[in-house]
Amino acid sequence: MRIDTKPRPMPPRKAELFLFLFAAAAIACGLSGTQLHPTSPIDDAGLLGTPSCIPPCFLGITPGATSEQQALGILEQEDIAARCESFDMEGEGGLRGLICGDNLVVSFGRFTDIVDVIGYYPSGPPALAEVITTYGEPSWVRVQQDGIPEVIRSVAMLFFDGLNTRLTLPTIDGGSYHIGPSAPVENIVYFSTATYQQMTDTSVVSWNGYGDYSQLSPP
Repeated sequence: MRIDTKPRPMPPRKAELFLFLFAAAAIACGLSGTQLHPTSPIDDAGLLGTPSCIPPCFLGITPGATSEQQALGILEQEDIAARCESFDMEGEGGLRGLICGDNLVVSFGRFTDIVDVIGYYPSGPPALAEVITTYGEPSWVRVQQDGIPEVIRSVAMLFFDGLNTRLTLPTIDGGSYHIGPSAPVENIVYFSTATYQQMTDTSVVSWNGYGDYSQLSPP
């Protein structure tokens, strides 16, 4: 089965997945906060200990290193390609790539053929403590408004330097977020080094252990 590489308008549900996985803080403030329910399970894809492929590698695909054609070949081998569709957000800086079902996005550099970002929902969300036990503590935390401003809700994102990885915890009510060891990791995003740096340049605070973190004002 070959991937349909002709870009098409992105259905609203898939657009919501894309934005939730990849949007910067300014975009994320406008999200509805609707919870997605993946239809095609993906396990933790090596997050918790496959020695041959650790973050930021996903099934052998590494942002900043793996070419577009190599990534397409791996998705074929893993029987994921059949549910992938191309997207192309045109314009300078626009993103292009693949969205696979309701739980996987792969984006490529606009002017290169290299994978830039991979984001996915694991089928069995690991507890944050499991990730920290395996890789050490995160470097940065971002807590921001999720959804419309009239309803105060918070989403927490944890960034791991060296792994170029961001973990997102579920949305909760209120203007602060209590991060505890049992918090489930809702989605996982791997970045190229350059894009990871952009994601952590602003609107983050240093990790200070488990506890309460307040929402940050947009830059």
